Amino acid sequence: RAWDLISDPEKGRVYPVGRLDVDSSGLLILTNDGEFTHRITHPSYGVEKTYEVVVKEFVSDAAIQKIGRGLHLAEGRTVGAGIVVRQRNDHMTKMQVTLTEGKNREVRRIFARFGYRVKDLHREAISNIKDRGMGVGQWRFLTDEEVADLVSFLESLEGQPIPPKLARRPDSPGQ
Repeated sequence: RAWDLISDPEKGRVYPVGRLDVDSSGLLILTNDGEFTHRITHPSYGVEKTYEVVVKEFVSDAAIQKIGRGLHLAEGRTVGAGIVVRQRNDHMTKMQVTLTEGKNREVRRIFARFGYRVKDLHREAISNIKDRGMGVGQWRFLTDEEVADLVSFLESLEGQPIPPKLARRPDSPGQ
């Protein structure tokens, strides 16, 4: 069980990579590496987080364009979002929304600015890590390829090697 991994004091502190509010579902990465958490979550690194968003109304092209360019929230201007409309009719719009920031409840707040109410919000991916259709409460270790791709991506952002602790799975040699 995932909780057994989290609650083992010998494994040290566990950091969630990103947050999901109670009304959201989807991918959450857990790690014992605080530096890794910082590199993935801090907006200055520009790591993409991708969500499936269902809004109860028809979302106009004009609103999608404005959200894509960025808009002002209480704590400042958003960078903008990549939006792909997957399905749309008079009563519902299903979209893929990609952010690189992570302001508190950002997806819900940007749609609310236009009077839209988010019905469902599901994080599908953090960078190259995808939920791969996992159900609620399911967990898995990242594959070696996922870790290598993510480490390579993070190194390209800073031009600095990633500490060895980040580049190993818990069951790999050297732990």
